[in-house]
Amino acid sequence: MKKISNALIYFGIILSLFFTSCDQKEVLKLENNGESIYFIMIEWGMGDSRMAIGLDKDLKGGFANEYPDKYQFNNQFVHIVFYKLENDTLHVYGDFIEPKNNNFKTNIKINRLSDSDWDKLLLNYKEKGLSIFPESLANIK
Repeated sequence: MKKISNALIYFGIILSLFFTSCDQKEVLKLENNGESIYFIMIEWGMGDSRMAIGLDKDLKGGFANEYPDKYQFNNQFVHIVFYKLENDTLHVYGDFIEPKNNNFKTNIKINRLSDSDWDKLLLNYKEKGLSIFPESLANIK
């Protein structure tokens, strides 16, 4: 019985190492007045992902990690955001929660959208001068 228990523990460790090594991360760096701002998206496991905006690229898979210094994405269904850096303000169109420890020098304006507004924006975001993150999904139309 003890051998089975040990085998299960080893299997669990190997499985967790496998899933954490399979993290896929996409990072976009924006520069504004000497400040680097990162859009970060990480995917792991079976369709689990998280997205954040931060002053560094640190973002790990798994929901146990906390990032009080980052804007954290708050939508489990839509994994795309629109953004534009204009006049020292970063306009972000997506559902983000403001960080508890906000050390950003750049003004970040979060614009939350209804589902229908999001669908409309998806059709004409380029005409409005917006970009899309993650860039790997920019051709989803």
